[in-house]
Amino acid sequence: MERLTSDEDPNIDESDEDEDDVWDRIRKKGVEVAYQVWDSGGPGAGMGQVTVYEYQGQYYADGDIGISDPCTTKAEAADFYGVFDVNSSTVRIWDIERGMIFERA
Repeated sequence: MERLTSDEDPNIDESDEDEDDVWDRIRKKGVEVAYQVWDSGGPGAGMGQVTVYEYQGQYYADGDIGISDPCTTKAEAADFYGVFDVNSSTVRIWDIERGMIFERA
């Protein structure tokens, strides 16, 4: 996955900050619009969360392998990690517009 720097993303105008600062700002100042919590039941990286943020009119999916490139829609960002896909590891899926979509009992 290619990650954009602040110079490559027109939505990020601070050219002096490093890439980690850009992603920290998206995580802190962006609006959480969807997420999926998962648990494979395995040791190590057996559980986690994938989150979709809206920041300055763009959408970003954030998960174990990093943040996606900017997307123009929430659905496009969610598709990057399959946020709305239910499988055997899915624990919970939430969306800002629809509320709790799925929750494993």
